[in-house]
Amino acid sequence: MCIISTRRSIRLLVGSLTCVLAVVSLACQAKPTRAIPEPVLLAPASLLGGSADTILCRVLDYPPQYYVGSDGRWTGLDVELMRAIIEAAGLKAEFAELPWTRALEEIKLGRLDMMANLSITAEREVFLRWIGPERQARMVLVVHQDNSHLPVGTFADLLTVSRRSNQAFGVLEGAFYAPELNALIADPANHQLFEALPDSLMNQQKLIAKRILGIFEDYDSLSYKIATDPVYAELAIHPFIVSQAAVYLGISRLGVSDAHYAALLAAYQRLEVDGSLEAIRTRTWH
Repeated sequence: MCIISTRRSIRLLVGSLTCVLAVVSLACQAKPTRAIPEPVLLAPASLLGGSADTILCRVLDYPPQYYVGSDGRWTGLDVELMRAIIEAAGLKAEFAELPWTRALEEIKLGRLDMMANLSITAEREVFLRWIGPERQARMVLVVHQDNSHLPVGTFADLLTVSRRSNQAFGVLEGAFYAPELNALIADPANHQLFEALPDSLMNQQKLIAKRILGIFEDYDSLSYKIATDPVYAELAIHPFIVSQAAVYLGISRLGVSDAHYAALLAAYQRLEVDGSLEAIRTRTWH
């Protein structure tokens, strides 16, 4: 399911070669879960003549942070935090379902306005302003149950077990995990030890099929999937914690005006003080 604002985006037909590659990629997975959304290109609001009071937010079918409720509307922890802030600022929230790396490209270009669950990095400072902290997040190592006792207690251990098993860890393109881990991923000497993919669902499918050694994921999301989705029952949360830190809402420098950013920031501060955001954070989701 892909919900894209009619004023802010245009769905492009994917070329026949891209379609074939997508089908082959999914067909190769032992236990596919969900279809990966097709690439989507968003158009600037100025091209479509839509309202300037709408904030377009990135979502993905990824409970409990993002999912479609029984009423057909997007909901979830991150969705409701974004919606509350946007509406308190006197603006309207709309949602576009996009893979992670695609969303980062669109928000750089100002064709997407807001993303949740982001770490602040120098690279992102160039094209994003920040609101937050949005919430606290814990990044963990996720493995197949067969590897639940994998001897990993430090970041250096990741390299050792990868070489010993002759299998790579799956990582998400453009993701920030922790300074130590990102440094290892960026080191050319470790090129064969980390396999980057543009979508986290693809990494999860490869792990289920035992084609990679492990992945690094948000604890809340993966523990939810393991507990509720039989396809994920063969996965396990490893004791190794990659990071525990605040995450933020990223606001497009090109897509969101100074006035709207100021209104969103003021709305966040009001809702944080009166407890509205904390009530959303502590709610039971899905």
